Amino acid sequence: MERKNFRTTPERINTKVIQMQERFISVSCLVSYSSEKIRDGYLNHLNIFLDETGLYFPETIIPNEEQGKHSNKNVNGEVIIRNDLPKETKYYTWEVPNWGDYSNGSHYINVPRKVYRRDFIAPHFVSINIQCPDTSPDAKQYRILFQLDEVLDKEADNFEERLFELVNILQENVYSCDVHPSNSNYQDYLSTIQLTWEIFPPGQRELFIRRVLGNNNSDPNQNRIIGQRYDFLMSLNPISLIRGTSGLQRYVGAKITDDLVVFENTRYGNAIYIMYDNWNILSQKSRTELLSGECGNNFDRVLHLDGWENKVRAIIDSKLNSELNLTA
Repeated sequence: MERKNFRTTPERINTKVIQMQERFISVSCLVSYSSEKIRDGYLNHLNIFLDETGLYFPETIIPNEEQGKHSNKNVNGEVIIRNDLPKETKYYTWEVPNWGDYSNGSHYINVPRKVYRRDFIAPHFVSINIQCPDTSPDAKQYRILFQLDEVLDKEADNFEERLFELVNILQENVYSCDVHPSNSNYQDYLSTIQLTWEIFPPGQRELFIRRVLGNNNSDPNQNRIIGQRYDFLMSLNPISLIRGTSGLQRYVGAKITDDLVVFENTRYGNAIYIMYDNWNILSQKSRTELLSGECGNNFDRVLHLDGWENKVRAIIDSKLNSELNLTA
């Protein structure tokens, strides 16, 4: 089930904001959807459809208030009951009968009551701008850019408050969220999800760890974890080690043969992937795409549970043995 919204701004978003040098940022993300998912109505609430003529989407749209509490607040505003303040006296006007009988006429009275003050926060009417260069009807995947039209100033007093609201609006509507410099174009976003690999010869442990961690190489815990991964990868007798980058994501892996690669995400390392034919193409796909089944049996995924190292070795040995049998 897709996550609807957040109680606090995700830590990965806060970290990225700190690391960004730009002052002005936008809440936005580039998301890849399968054609089947769009045809099934996954994005109907944004008026995004796919038929025999191709992909249709509006250039801009105000999110539907029914998508979640933050989308509702965006179009209807919000009433805040100030129970942090003392109650105030408020008078309510009632019409009452003269002498207890309306046949004698009526009159109005003012009845005092102690109530908390209510503040109305006006709606912001933030829109989602949508881009997708490839709208051809026969595409298997559509990479759609969603960008909220409110630009955030990191030096503004209400920056954290607005960041929280905008992140939730995007999450409620596209089930994903991210932040980027406000002047980013489609190609800039594309580069953040495209994975590029750097090849290292085996035997350069300290260099490998430094290149993987970058500016975070002073963290002893991270040094230990990457060192352990290096030692495990080296135990697989690779022809080379690889380091992958995609935006802020970092990947480490080992190339066993030209069509057999093992790698994992260093930040979200709950599983390791073993990829076979066309691993360069497969590695560009998101975790959701890989687990959808559309990639067939061109990879294996091993969770980091007890004995995962032996399971990885067994899969690799089986693959290498099957290749030897084919060439025998």
